[in-house]
Amino acid sequence: MKSTKSIKVYKGYASSFVFKINSLSSRFKKYTVRKFRKYNLGNSELIVISLLGLTSTTKDEITIKDLSAAHWMDKTYMSRACIRLISLGILKKTNSLKDKRSHFLSLEPKGIKIFKKLNAVKKIRYSKLVSNFSNNEFKQFNVLLDKLTASSDFYLIK
Repeated sequence: MKSTKSIKVYKGYASSFVFKINSLSSRFKKYTVRKFRKYNLGNSELIVISLLGLTSTTKDEITIKDLSAAHWMDKTYMSRACIRLISLGILKKTNSLKDKRSHFLSLEPKGIKIFKKLNAVKKIRYSKLVSNFSNNEFKQFNVLLDKLTASSDFYLIK
């Protein structure tokens, strides 16, 4: 039997910042996937496009391992997303000259076009999301997120 209660009425919700962060993250993902449904891409593929688009101005050679480390996503999910994007002509895989087992990834023109749309949608969404924050609140919020991320590296990942 399905519960009709909102999760907010359960004990511990009000003080569970982890639940709130996960809930917000889930909403971001759901919104982004819906917005880009016409490309038939899932969240993993959109993450790959976003990460490669953000690093496209550097001369760095990006691997699946790099993407996985940057986003804390399992290498297997990242690899599957990359394989699918390559098959769709959105991503290009280049073999390393130094290590034949390694491949570098970059966006094809189709991928760059999707990235630009994705980035524009994200910028608008984020600015609307924090529009009721003062400049000071926004800076403090980012400081707190940075501290949480740093402490999670130390306390959670071992």
